[in-house]
Amino acid sequence: MSRNDIVKVDGSIDYDYLGDSIDGLSSQMADIAINVKTFGAKGDGVTDDTISIMACIAYAQSLISSKGDKDGSRAYILFPQGYYIVSETLIVNPRFVSLGSFGGATIEFISGTYTNNICINATSSNSNGWITATGSEFVRNLTLVDLSKTLTGIKAESNVISSSSLLACYNLKFWGFNIQWENGDNAWGWSFFHCGFEGLNLTFTTDVKEAFTDAKFMISSGGAPRKDGMTREDLLKGNSEIAEQLGRNIKTYCPDLKHLTVIFNPADITGLVALIYSGLKPSQVTTLAGLDSTRLQSELAKHFGVKQSEVTNTRTYGGHGEQMAVFASTAKVQGTPLTDLIGTDKLTNEEWVALKERVVKGGSNIIKLRGRSSFQSPAYVSVEMIRAAMGGESFRWPAGCYVNSEGYDHIMMGMETTIDKDGVHYAPVKGTAEEIASLNESYEHLKALRTQVIELGVVPPIDQWNSINPNL
Repeated sequence: MSRNDIVKVDGSIDYDYLGDSIDGLSSQMADIAINVKTFGAKGDGVTDDTISIMACIAYAQSLISSKGDKDGSRAYILFPQGYYIVSETLIVNPRFVSLGSFGGATIEFISGTYTNNICINATSSNSNGWITATGSEFVRNLTLVDLSKTLTGIKAESNVISSSSLLACYNLKFWGFNIQWENGDNAWGWSFFHCGFEGLNLTFTTDVKEAFTDAKFMISSGGAPRKDGMTREDLLKGNSEIAEQLGRNIKTYCPDLKHLTVIFNPADITGLVALIYSGLKPSQVTTLAGLDSTRLQSELAKHFGVKQSEVTNTRTYGGHGEQMAVFASTAKVQGTPLTDLIGTDKLTNEEWVALKERVVKGGSNIIKLRGRSSFQSPAYVSVEMIRAAMGGESFRWPAGCYVNSEGYDHIMMGMETTIDKDGVHYAPVKGTAEEIASLNESYEHLKALRTQVIELGVVPPIDQWNSINPNL
């Protein structure tokens, strides 16, 4: 593929050529990452990847724009970990496309023809800037390098980086530029410093080696987020590949990691993939099952008009998804067993069914209300897990963990767990026959997702896992 193949005489992109020459990508639509290496990019620090990246961006934009921008679809241009050489301006429409990396990629802009030092030109209403954008996650986890030019400043509310871009462009590292932050420095970093955490040593970087080397405890939320109308499973392929890279980076840079908590969806599968490739012991990896139990607690408290702390021992097990198993037999409301309340005028059977549905769809409801995935509650629950793994206060909710007994084989799923400085340990789940049947159904759903990632080539067949991770 050459520049003449994809760029017409008038300078526009030949979408027909791209559509004919790139087969099978039409299914990679809204909010699914499209890999620049599919279009021939090497990321080897030697090859000029400009044309391949331009082709990937053009194809992604044509796919989304052909839908008429009616459903808020967005394509993510994915740069796997590597060093990409670019010699021309990359023109991106931020309404349709975001650029990002799951492993921390570097883009070097070598000598070329620039306008106003533009290296990435977002075709928004303010298109004269170096980076301008209006949507979320326009540029994410990239290091931008220009060895031939010098920027005199990164200015909020200017034509260099617009004020909206300070939110839209994050986890960036600029290298080779003379950068001066004006109107407020790095708002994200300072907001953490202003919390006044005692003993905090805060750093932020997009360099994987710098971030991971000798790490002992890790929380990873590094996958693509859900958008309105998506299930957690819709993120399966792209986020599983991110989890694979996460595991490989752990094995390379922090093999002595004590505990990993994975919270990006579908968390049961991404946690499993990360475990396989990290070389960690099963006891060293947990996922975000506890959040569903807290959602059950909050829904019951709201229904009965009591304090949330007066609703105790709420439990959901199995997958962290819409096939989760919601248990009633474990819970109490102000000391009264929930099973004694269901089917009465205090909580009719119909109300209980509706309440369970709200629990199951708790995450998607937040997306509808705020336009993005929840982050406060996953952050709190995951930190609580890490605190327990550090030897602190016991974690009082179920956690997702690797299970290979009790009739559940080679799977990551929510169980009744204990987390301490020795890791996560699970116990058999107790419930009614109906609840156990629901848990088994959730397990079967997780098995189907596991089969999908095997068929996609993200992980090998189960009998080969031990060759990658001897702890399995």
